[in-house]
Amino acid sequence: RQDCLGQQWNLFYLRDKDGREIDFLMTQNDEPSLMVEVKWSDANLSSNFSSFAKYFTEIRKIQLVKEINREKTYRDGAQIRMAHNWLAEVSLD
Repeated sequence: RQDCLGQQWNLFYLRDKDGREIDFLMTQNDEPSLMVEVKWSDANLSSNFSSFAKYFTEIRKIQLVKEINREKTYRDGAQIRMAHNWLAEVSLD
């Protein structure tokens, strides 16, 4: 997006003093936009999202999983998605 559309995006990871982490934090124009946790086969939402919730209140949370039976969306908007489906739908728009 940065190279093609001129949008300012950055990619980080999150880790606290206790070792809890989120694999990816994307920011747009220096504002947190998306937290992504990646798992091989965990169908339960990572508890690490709640560890960072007080710092990032209005942010999308997605857990990408290679092997799950069904996708889920939680009341707070957090999502568990099949990695290959979600990645196939990513667009530059």
